[in-house]
Amino acid sequence: AGTETAQSLTPGEGGPRTRNTKSLKNSHRPSQAIGSADADSRSDIEDTKIPYTREAQDAQVSVGAFDRPTSPISSGFVLEKVAVIGHSHTGALLDGYKKKALQGNTPFELAYLLLLRSDMPYMIKKDGKWQYNPEIDTEIKIFLEREKPSLVILMLEGQQSAISGLTPPVQAYDFNLPDEHSAQIDNKALVPYEIVIENTVLSYRLIDEFLARIRPTIVSPVVALGPPPLIGDNDALLGLVQSSPTFRDAVSKYGLTSPEWRRKIWRVHLAALRRIYEGNGIPCLDPPETALDPGGLLKRELASDSIHGNPDYGAMLVDQISGFLSDRRKGTEK
Repeated sequence: AGTETAQSLTPGEGGPRTRNTKSLKNSHRPSQAIGSADADSRSDIEDTKIPYTREAQDAQVSVGAFDRPTSPISSGFVLEKVAVIGHSHTGALLDGYKKKALQGNTPFELAYLLLLRSDMPYMIKKDGKWQYNPEIDTEIKIFLEREKPSLVILMLEGQQSAISGLTPPVQAYDFNLPDEHSAQIDNKALVPYEIVIENTVLSYRLIDEFLARIRPTIVSPVVALGPPPLIGDNDALLGLVQSSPTFRDAVSKYGLTSPEWRRKIWRVHLAALRRIYEGNGIPCLDPPETALDPGGLLKRELASDSIHGNPDYGAMLVDQISGFLSDRRKGTEK
């Protein structure tokens, strides 16, 4: 998809060799079931286009690969190629990879297909129902056949956990995670965990339908990366949301949740995504533990904006993928 272009950076810069120069814009549907577990999710937030893309990502191209890296790690053998397909959280991985490339420390080749585009929405409405654009299926097939990766990484959506956890639900409720009993609310408003996660899974149902369509196309090993949590520092988070009119207005109108609530909502969203991915035969990795603070939320110094990780966080994802590749090689050798 897209025309071939002749754009490259000098070797060692870790820059992309582009295949499509369409810039990323906020071209997507309004988020579905933003409240997930909130039966009465707020329409004024739900009907607003969510600014997934950071300003830095607007200059990214939609499909490409980084120049073949020169790295001490690659000395003596050919690097494996990783292909990542995803939405805005993919930006942290690309930034982290470029940072490592500048340091001469890239453990694999990286190709990418970004789904946030100005030339083609990743969601369309057909017969009154939202679905992933079928044109993406074709692009993924062409992309994977061309790149022939050793590993495919999926980083689909993920904004739901941030949106659900940022402001309090319309009707106060609480729940216990399976391995915790931390609910701090009257038992009359205590919702069973299975109800919470079933409703959360529903908020990702379009991913489930999409994976069922594209799974036969992915012949390489594939793994998904879960989205990072919000940060725990309320003052810092209030500062970060100022860059997003949508989040700023929502927090101004409804208030900000506690760090503990944000952590629990993120945990249930990770569990919901894992159910969907694993139901399609795809393992799902949590964010690196070293990226989390003692409260189980993203460290402040790893946040790029209110919901995305920065290049340092992306470098951690590169290391996580490298570890996954290494473990897979060891398993093959046994």
